[in-house]
Amino acid sequence: MSTTTTSPGQYRGRLRLLVIVMVALALAVSGTMWALGSAAGNKRPTIPTSAAVENASGVRILRATLAADGGLIDVRYQVIDRSKAGKYMTDTNAPPAIDIDRNGATLNTVIAMQHRQDLRVGGTYFLIYHNASSAVRRGDLIDITVAGVTLNNVPVE
Repeated sequence: MSTTTTSPGQYRGRLRLLVIVMVALALAVSGTMWALGSAAGNKRPTIPTSAAVENASGVRILRATLAADGGLIDVRYQVIDRSKAGKYMTDTNAPPAIDIDRNGATLNTVIAMQHRQDLRVGGTYFLIYHNASSAVRRGDLIDITVAGVTLNNVPVE
């Protein structure tokens, strides 16, 4: 009967190889998880579109974002029809209204509205609303009414 013995040097070499393989495997798994998590975290919510809103107002709503530690709401839009957009998006007496689905509040106090340039087709512009009493929170769905037509369920980033 023959017996095989492993010398301490061979044992340490195999152990070192096992440790290296385990560390490499752990790094590969954690790197993959991080990459997947980062990709999911960077995804912007889908903004609804409405041909009725675009035809009536001359704009396409691009996004709504909380700013200034939640005290402001930044609504970005793109001009599709310059004359309609100029009529509805620059009227300081009747700005587009924001209705908050979660609590039923309505916001229509625009802080920054005047653009110091002519609106151009394809240009992106903004409206800044005062978020009174923090009525809107990140993740809320809001409805934006412009030119008498409403774009529903716009997610707030």
